[in-house]
Amino acid sequence: MPTNPGAHSVGVRYVKQYDRTRSFTPQRSILAKVFARQKDTGRPIQTVVWYPAEKGGQRIKYDDYLQLIGWETDFDGSLQEKKRTVDAWLNMVTDGKRNGQIESERRKGMWAVRDATPKGGKFPVVIYAPSVNNTTFENADIAEFLASHGYIVIAAPTIGETSRWIKRDLKHAELQVADIRFLIDYVSRLVGSCIHS
Repeated sequence: MPTNPGAHSVGVRYVKQYDRTRSFTPQRSILAKVFARQKDTGRPIQTVVWYPAEKGGQRIKYDDYLQLIGWETDFDGSLQEKKRTVDAWLNMVTDGKRNGQIESERRKGMWAVRDATPKGGKFPVVIYAPSVNNTTFENADIAEFLASHGYIVIAAPTIGETSRWIKRDLKHAELQVADIRFLIDYVSRLVGSCIHS
């Protein structure tokens, strides 16, 4: 994490959005499709916005970012489903090892305050595109650093066409390009501040 924040406090907001011009229907068994909670509502775009904020509020822990994994493609999952998703992701990326280190990282304090009051004024916007199969908070330290120096940073996870996982091919690269375009359109729709949902 950068050690020298800028002059601004940092806020972070999570926005649940759907790109209704595109589809996202996870591959499921026939039985699962019959009992699905809802029909395809569009491509889910979990949007995280870091921004210059007024001082005050409780700073989040790294675990708050980690919990975003639980609802990247399903905004309405139960707490148990979200926890299972986070646990499975942690097990995958760590091979089930280094539990002490993981717990220490989860408790690490961050700079951002969730839903902090935005600082007045105009700020440049950075759209951050995570690497293949990565999360919105892949480089949260950099996003917070930029926000502390007067930038608004917006990110969405890289997700596939019908599952959380993106493939390394042109079709899936174009999916991420379209997600970035969606975020640019989101910025252009906002009035006054880049953190209104």
